[in-house]
Amino acid sequence: MIRAGALLLASTAAADAPETVISVPGQHRLIEGIATDGKTIWLSSVLDRTILTRTDGKAGSLAMPSGTLHPMGLAWDAKRGWLWVAADCPDLPGIARCDSGALIALDRKGRLQAKFSPGTGFHPGDVSAANGEVFVSDSLDGVVYRVRGNALDPLIMQGTGRSAQGTALMSNGKYLVVADYGRGISVIDLASKARLPLPMGDGKPPEDLLRHASLTVEEDEERNELRELLNQRYTAQRRPTFTEASSFVFDSARELMKRADVFDTTKLPAKELDRYGRTEIGQHMMVARNMLEAGVRFVKVGSYGWDTHGDNFNASASLVPKFDRAFAAIIEDLAATGLLDHTLVIAMSEFGRTPRINGHVGRDHWPEAWSIAMAGCGVKAGAVVGATNALGTDVKDKGHDIGAVFHTWFKALGIDSKKVQYDNNSQPLPLAHDDMEAIKEALV
Repeated sequence: MIRAGALLLASTAAADAPETVISVPGQHRLIEGIATDGKTIWLSSVLDRTILTRTDGKAGSLAMPSGTLHPMGLAWDAKRGWLWVAADCPDLPGIARCDSGALIALDRKGRLQAKFSPGTGFHPGDVSAANGEVFVSDSLDGVVYRVRGNALDPLIMQGTGRSAQGTALMSNGKYLVVADYGRGISVIDLASKARLPLPMGDGKPPEDLLRHASLTVEEDEERNELRELLNQRYTAQRRPTFTEASSFVFDSARELMKRADVFDTTKLPAKELDRYGRTEIGQHMMVARNMLEAGVRFVKVGSYGWDTHGDNFNASASLVPKFDRAFAAIIEDLAATGLLDHTLVIAMSEFGRTPRINGHVGRDHWPEAWSIAMAGCGVKAGAVVGATNALGTDVKDKGHDIGAVFHTWFKALGIDSKKVQYDNNSQPLPLAHDDMEAIKEALV
């Protein structure tokens, strides 16, 4: 957010220094959003409900339509020829509170073309548009919506996020990246709405990680300096925790960009590739090992295709050997380097599969009994804890809930799981279920 009299800066390839593009007049005290179609630049002036424009060097403005709120995030929709505006009542002096905001669309003359709101409690903060798709994020409850026809379709449900902010569609059009102040960066599969780990594979860095080929190192540094300048101005009007969280995400991304070599498996010896397996999960496990060796504290490797409601046996005959090879290889490597003494490795799925085979020669979901494999620090090597009955339909004797498993993981890592580490406006948030205990038989 830009304060009174601040300048909007932009880097150009021909310039040795950032160029002043727009000088924000003093009466427009808070600037939140920015959008452009390559010719016109739009800026949202929050307090006076105005959208500033700059076309061919000429300044102008658009008043927000009657019945709409204060403009926040902006996005230009080239397909429709509309400017999308997240309109809300932010918690700022002089702005009256409201029950709900709205996502609106304006034409170039500021005339209202569309208006969307899922109902009371909707407080949009940012909006993005690409390839005809439009996404809007709720800054208070973490929900992210996609415009579908005449309605907003939720991609991230309430309670999943905390304070959804920026969104960006990946270049392949299949995934949406979401920045959330409380949850960090998430990747949403638009087809399934599933939350995915930051996708990586084939021995290549995550998509869109590297600096774009059209940018020089100097230009990239100038862009980052501009971001830091705007963050400083933004901090003056907001609680510092918001800026710190946002800056942490950007700073982490910049550090990740410097270590693209971590994701490069093409230079590894053929013997190494064969040992992990020349498969997607084999590649991912090698990258996971590289990340751990580089000092990353938490790594998640996803493997897909295990939902075998049909043709279970053929699918398992393909999936299981690939996992076994890659999992054994990473355990072997971590043990050889000594990292296994300080790393907890967990192999698990969402639930078990039915002992009974269905009519499609498949196995359905079965949460009554399933297994977890663990290795590394704090856990007892070779221990087998618990058992199922003869039919595999239920746990025999004493079972362990996921709450007990979390206590076990934290205990193995030397973390006091009984201590309340976080609070939500003085509401205690325990690390694990406070009425459960660690599984002692699994620990050293």
